[in-house]
Amino acid sequence: MEVYAKSPAKRFAVMHLGKGDSYTGYDGDLGWIKSAGEQAQRVSYARAMRREDFDQATLEDPIMFAGRMKQIFSELRVERKEPLDGHDAYVVGGRKQANDGAIAVVKLYFDDQSGMLTRLIYYGESPFGNVPIFQYDYSDYREIGGVKIPFRWTLNNGTRPAPENHYSYQVDEIQENIPIEDSKFVNPAPVPTGAK
Repeated sequence: MEVYAKSPAKRFAVMHLGKGDSYTGYDGDLGWIKSAGEQAQRVSYARAMRREDFDQATLEDPIMFAGRMKQIFSELRVERKEPLDGHDAYVVGGRKQANDGAIAVVKLYFDDQSGMLTRLIYYGESPFGNVPIFQYDYSDYREIGGVKIPFRWTLNNGTRPAPENHYSYQVDEIQENIPIEDSKFVNPAPVPTGAK
């Protein structure tokens, strides 16, 4: 996997999988996805992200997310302390309103000893109330250019635990302040008119 990020909110990721490459990109306002399965079916365009996809992409990158919390959430408040992995964590609640009026809720867990973000849970609306959509756990923080960055994060995607919904990422290398062309974050093959 390779991830390119550029301030203030641009990100492009490519995952090299056995069945082909999978791409995700966004420029802070618009996002697109092209999965390896779509390549196998000879789909020649990337689809626009759904709201949940865009929210996940926005929150997925702990580096970009940390600097944009106040822009992403309309309200953030400390709710309580809770044990997490042998330490107490401060639980901070936040709300995000989408353009379609839907409200998403997020719970952020900050370790009370290190102050680092250790867990993020995103909840979406359903007829039964808010349900967890995805969860990230962050660890292996290392200092890069004076900033502590998690080199490991784990994703549990979906409301039911299953092996296909569980991913772990271990960062091998981070390079900072390298030039990245803006064209890297543009959808390489826009969705054709009339496509669904």
